[in-house]
Amino acid sequence: MSNLIAVSNLNKKNINKEAGSHTAPSSVKPRSSPKLRTPSLVAAIEKDLSGPNPLTRSALSLKYDVSATTIARVISQNLEGKVQKKCRVHALSNKQA
Repeated sequence: MSNLIAVSNLNKKNINKEAGSHTAPSSVKPRSSPKLRTPSLVAAIEKDLSGPNPLTRSALSLKYDVSATTIARVISQNLEGKVQKKCRVHALSNKQA
């Protein structure tokens, strides 16, 4: 099956060469996608994580409209920190205490 496709592609190239035209540009997307870990995003995430009660990965991903994986990569690779799970704890109000 792949041999037939390769032969038909060669035939198309030969026909285009004979006609004097170049081959049509491929509709394949470039391999490098736009970079999401920009310096401005890294700085903003670093600012959000510097406080005493930082946001979770999911909250940061919603805030900056990127995936939680991108947030984790910014923390681990760009900021050289450790991604940790944030445990939810029960907080007492002043009235309850």
